[in-house]
Amino acid sequence: MSGTPDDEAAPATDPERVPLVKVTVNLTPAANEALARLATTQRMTKTDTLNRAVLVSAMLLDLAPGHRFSITPHGGTPIEVYLV
Repeated sequence: MSGTPDDEAAPATDPERVPLVKVTVNLTPAANEALARLATTQRMTKTDTLNRAVLVSAMLLDLAPGHRFSITPHGGTPIEVYLV
């Protein structure tokens, strides 16, 4: 790929490209700061950070009966996590 704008408009039938869905969101200042912090610390783009967050949230909801689960730090006391 040459990095030209035409590359960005490659048809969904191109086997090397995955079709993307564009979404517009309004973040609270706190959510925007958290997104920026996560993207920076993980060395990811904000788009990749949001994609990961959505996938992890969906996975946790699928795995957590009653939308809650426990995490036990190594040698520590279990912590109850509630998904709201």
